Amino acid sequence: MLEPDVKSTIKKRYNIFAQKERMDEGKFKAENGMGLNGQKLLNAYELSKIPNDALYYFMGATTPTRLVEINRGDTVLDLGCGIGVDVILAAYEVGTPGMVIGIDLSEGLIERGNEVIAQTGLKNIELIQGDMESIALPSSSVDIVISNGAINLVPDKRTVFREAYRVLKPGGRLALGDIILERKIERELLERFRENLAGCLAFAVEEREYLEAISDAGFNQLKVVSRRPLSRGELDVMAACPDTRITPPPRKEDVDVVEGLVISIKLTAVKDLH
Repeated sequence: MLEPDVKSTIKKRYNIFAQKERMDEGKFKAENGMGLNGQKLLNAYELSKIPNDALYYFMGATTPTRLVEINRGDTVLDLGCGIGVDVILAAYEVGTPGMVIGIDLSEGLIERGNEVIAQTGLKNIELIQGDMESIALPSSSVDIVISNGAINLVPDKRTVFREAYRVLKPGGRLALGDIILERKIERELLERFRENLAGCLAFAVEEREYLEAISDAGFNQLKVVSRRPLSRGELDVMAACPDTRITPPPRKEDVDVVEGLVISIKLTAVKDLH
């Protein structure tokens, strides 16, 4: 599948996902801050800041706002912001002097996100429909870049990290959670995952390649905060995200092969002052 087709398919899937309440016949289930992979990602304070409408679409792999110190007045950029859960949390941290910008490929999720943000009354947020491989922001314009389980969907991760580095100010920080592979998998298996764009598995890369892409972009002080294999239940969900009714699940025997090899990773890095 060629890259333009990849982006078109991913955008279509998440646009459909943005209509999830209609898919579920209006049944609302906000699972107390549960992320897509079943982890409880939000504490009571964080839950109190997020409208239930946003939790219904929450697909996070971590809570990136906890991985980095966010100061009042900072400008924060969220790559693959979805409906804006992490954007909202960051907006409370930066306060009215600051700004939080969210970018997502899906115009449907951006539209939903703006509806959710309107419920909060926050005025320091801007959501942009766009591509994280070509960020529509000036160089050296943001203090912090965060991302939550989104970069794994992008085929060209090196370009994403170069763009993140470009828009960060000197001394700026990167904080993210994502889905990677512990090691390379057989080409034939990878091709099957990519043929059907199997959720987080289609373009997940091995840890060494992922970390090299960050370092090669220019980042320093790269720190892996945590890493752990997904459970089988988590893997089954992530292999067909955002929803099994939208993304055809891969073959069970193919998922069997990668069980224990798909890793949830959290990391931070810094753009040097010079």
